[in-house]
Amino acid sequence: MANLFKMESGKLNNFMTKLAEAGMTAELANKLRNDNSLMKRLVEAVVTKVAIATISRDYVQPKFADLKYDFDWVNDGCAKAEFTPIDRCMDVPREKREMRFDCMFVVRTMSSDAVLADMDRQGMRPAFYEEILEFVKTNPDEQRKQLIETLGSIAQVVDGRSIAPLYEGSCDRRLGLYWTVYVDVLCSFYVFLVVRK
Repeated sequence: MANLFKMESGKLNNFMTKLAEAGMTAELANKLRNDNSLMKRLVEAVVTKVAIATISRDYVQPKFADLKYDFDWVNDGCAKAEFTPIDRCMDVPREKREMRFDCMFVVRTMSSDAVLADMDRQGMRPAFYEEILEFVKTNPDEQRKQLIETLGSIAQVVDGRSIAPLYEGSCDRRLGLYWTVYVDVLCSFYVFLVVRK
């Protein structure tokens, strides 16, 4: 693989221009430069941009006891959370079928609506709660590489509306909950599980 710093100056300038057009700012570049783990995640996301898995899924939400068996830690809110598709995904078929997943890496600050619109433009949709659970069950090492989230399903819990992110960890795997108000405000340096349409 060619070294970035052996790239011809014209191609390097073009690369930097494309990064800026995609939303890379000096502030974000400094954040990357000062965070080696973030830099590694960015490179890994580009390398694994192609489809990661094809699986079949039944759309039945697992019981809390089953979640605790599949993960090393599960947010207590998942015991009562009932996830439903977001409005723009209400018409997506939910019968058992084969599907192809990708990870979409967001490197700039965007609203969740902007991220969803970007997915649409690229022929993708956000994965549902049941799909992300099946994905990491089939591919546990992918969760150990990075925090993976999905915007396709939402649940009403005691503290408000939430989505379920999957926390990374070299030794354990965790299933949490995020308030959507947090996601609506900031979607920078997130990895989202998506399904090819």
